[in-house]
Amino acid sequence: GTGQKEKQEFELVELLETVIAESKLRTPIPKLALVEGQFTLTCDRERLHTVFGHLVQNAQEATDKGGHVIVRLLKADGSAVVEIEDNGIGMDAQFVQHRLFKPFDSTKGLTGMGIGAFESREFIRSLGGNISVQSTPGRGTLFRVRIPCVEETEIGHTNRLHKASV
Repeated sequence: GTGQKEKQEFELVELLETVIAESKLRTPIPKLALVEGQFTLTCDRERLHTVFGHLVQNAQEATDKGGHVIVRLLKADGSAVVEIEDNGIGMDAQFVQHRLFKPFDSTKGLTGMGIGAFESREFIRSLGGNISVQSTPGRGTLFRVRIPCVEETEIGHTNRLHKASV
């Protein structure tokens, strides 16, 4: 292994579709909500797959069968934004602030996943993005994963025009 596989160019939509297909064994089955557009990323696909798999599984585990898990893909300021939203048990602010992103604090016995929220966020940050979370106990949780896109090659700079309105 020469390590060449670490950075691959791939479509984020396809990756998310794969993650959701794998998640269908658990309930509630996630729904994928897409906006228009291609989202080409160049990074370690396997690790990103693990990150989203982890977030989706967390959402499913926090939510009972009658609940919902929605994976939304949108674009903001040249970044791809993936939101994983559930209406499950939620987390209180103390937990989110002090424990969620702590290394190796496996509160739900997720050690088998090999990657937790902390590792996920570190990896996303290494791509120049970030993970943020909003959660309300008893209401649910929204994870927002922002990843800078590689798209200039295909589209050129036409999309720059839309930024003026911000």
